[in-house]
Amino acid sequence: MFGLGLFIAFATSIIGFNLLGFLSPSSVPPAPLASREISLENRHFDRYVNGVFKDNILLNLAYLDGRVEKASDVKWDEIRKPFSYEFILKPNETFAFHEDVLPKFEGKIPKTTNAHFNFQDGFLPKTQA
Repeated sequence: MFGLGLFIAFATSIIGFNLLGFLSPSSVPPAPLASREISLENRHFDRYVNGVFKDNILLNLAYLDGRVEKASDVKWDEIRKPFSYEFILKPNETFAFHEDVLPKFEGKIPKTTNAHFNFQDGFLPKTQA
């Protein structure tokens, strides 16, 4: 019985301590909520088509990280080099691949590629590589 009373007193003091802001979430370093890796080597069973998919994904990431802003910036040897890129979304923020979003997402998109996934942006069609 004494142990249960001691536990309740301890738990209550921790909760009260936290309510006063001493155990603030801001003091805890951010941690990823999700992470996923997908190989670019097996996007499609056909090697040629897989290569087009791979290049277009890499180009999309180059738009996202700012290495490419328009089709004339596309330098495939540079885009295909290994690289690392990350960005952080704050609460209530959303990522979009382009600026065309539904009204409920307007003002909540801090990061976009601004690409339109067409030949004018440098993306490769399936018939060309």
